Amino acid sequence: MPSPVGAIATSDTSVCIKFCINFSDSSANNPTSWQWIFDGATPSNSTDQNPIGICYDTPGSYDVTLITTNANGSDTLTLADYITVYDTPPFPTISQNGNTLTASPADSYQWQLNSLDIPGATNQTYDVTQNGLHTVIITDSNGCTNSATIDVVFTSIESLSLASNLLIYPNPSQGNFVIDCSEINPGEMQIDIFNAIGQSMFSSDKIITPVQFRKYIDLSKHPSGVYFLHIKTGISLIQQKLIIGR
Repeated sequence: MPSPVGAIATSDTSVCIKFCINFSDSSANNPTSWQWIFDGATPSNSTDQNPIGICYDTPGSYDVTLITTNANGSDTLTLADYITVYDTPPFPTISQNGNTLTASPADSYQWQLNSLDIPGATNQTYDVTQNGLHTVIITDSNGCTNSATIDVVFTSIESLSLASNLLIYPNPSQGNFVIDCSEINPGEMQIDIFNAIGQSMFSSDKIITPVQFRKYIDLSKHPSGVYFLHIKTGISLIQQKLIIGR
């Protein structure tokens, strides 16, 4: 049998810093021992046939060397600049204007509430629907990510006034609810209802409210459980639990 002819396969050749790569031997002629050298990585070498978890912590381009041996000789294969490692993008910034959050520019976005992805929230701006820790995860053109978090709490006088004049009944119900608001400032109102994992179950058009307002909500087609009602007027945001029980 002739001596080996080295060949390398990898799970990735381009990664972001702190990511790890798995390597595998694709050499011909049945080598029986292997010596890997990973420039710039941790660990920097291995004698496994298929080393896994080779991690890169510094941006740059790095060589990979594989020395394969069998009873008839050895072969050394060096792939120059085979692995490219990209830095993470700068930490994003989040600005808040009323209930609208805006992230600094990036290639793509994912907003989260309390560490859970918000379905469909993939734009640079996000209109907050409830209090809590809001995180934006940004991705750059290399596929690398970074994130920032802001704690959003609405405590305006308008919010307190709306909450004190809000009545929801029956609650619990079998899925039909009445929302009564009295003595509120006329203006635009938005009503949204979410399930326990943040999926939208109901969203009204913008409503021009009189001083007294009543809205009937039909959730009878949705399963039993806890839902979250959000009412936005101006810069105020009110949250109430709705319980469907059958």
